[in-house]
Amino acid sequence: MRLILVRHGDAHAGFHGVVGGRTGCTGLTDLGRSQAEALRDRLAADDAVQADSLVSSVLPRAVETAQIIAPGLGIELGRQECDLCEVHTGEADGLTWTEYGTRYGGFSMEAEPDRVFAPGGDSWNSFHERVAQTMQRLSRDHAGETVFTVCHAGCRRPLNIGGSFPSRTEMEVAMDDLQEHSVESARDAAARDELGEWVTSFLASPGSDNADLADKLAATTHCWTGPVELPLDQLNRLAGAPGTPALAVVEEDEWRDDVEDLARKIEAGFEPPPVIATYRGGQLLLEDGNHRAEALRRAGRTTTWGIVGFEDPADRDAFEPPTP
Repeated sequence: MRLILVRHGDAHAGFHGVVGGRTGCTGLTDLGRSQAEALRDRLAADDAVQADSLVSSVLPRAVETAQIIAPGLGIELGRQECDLCEVHTGEADGLTWTEYGTRYGGFSMEAEPDRVFAPGGDSWNSFHERVAQTMQRLSRDHAGETVFTVCHAGCRRPLNIGGSFPSRTEMEVAMDDLQEHSVESARDAAARDELGEWVTSFLASPGSDNADLADKLAATTHCWTGPVELPLDQLNRLAGAPGTPALAVVEEDEWRDDVEDLARKIEAGFEPPPVIATYRGGQLLLEDGNHRAEALRRAGRTTTWGIVGFEDPADRDAFEPPTP
């Protein structure tokens, strides 16, 4: 089985407004519909893409995305699976996030993985177990087929469980969220003194899919500066090519294919979203953008646009971007 995961487009549901379960979700934004239409056209133009089935979660943002891309695959949306939904929000569905905080308090689902989001909802562990079991069932029901599954960012995590899917091959088709989260839009946010909000929005968007990091940074990082030009060789990265400052060295042929695809786009003039870094102990730590940094390096660039976070405003005021 070939399982192709498609994350829904930009949606009204998020970490602002209301909790977006089945009731609270009101579907895609105009940007989200444009993203889905762009993906539809990309799929229609790719003769190598052949789909046997199209499945989605029951949440409106996923259903709407699936309905838009269906013509590009030449098939109609089939089943809608509740078990492909993001974390079931239970009694919190439709509450504003302010009401949720008042009623249930804030907490990290990763730090307390057995605590339910709200009564009648999922815990972090039960959510992952639910999605893993559903993916296993899909692999049995669609043996030998290619299945497009329109779901949610969190649904990718169970695919990393070793041995769970012996017969499946997964490929992610991610819709870019680059118009909304460009270097220019970051400059505009900085001018409005809303750079922190920009970072949170970007990290929760399809361009990053890193909402957990957004929560972590919100708790520890209190001020931001940028976009500023940062030397690639002075970013301390989680993973990097030989000779770069990185915790783990990754050889050239071990990177995902999309890194090389992005490098070619950069060579053609494309400017990716700024990387997100924090400044601690006199060092720039790359928090988000490892693959963008590698693609820039491959494209022959020596610098990247970045947004830098600080715990102490005094450190931000004294910060001077390093020179290449």
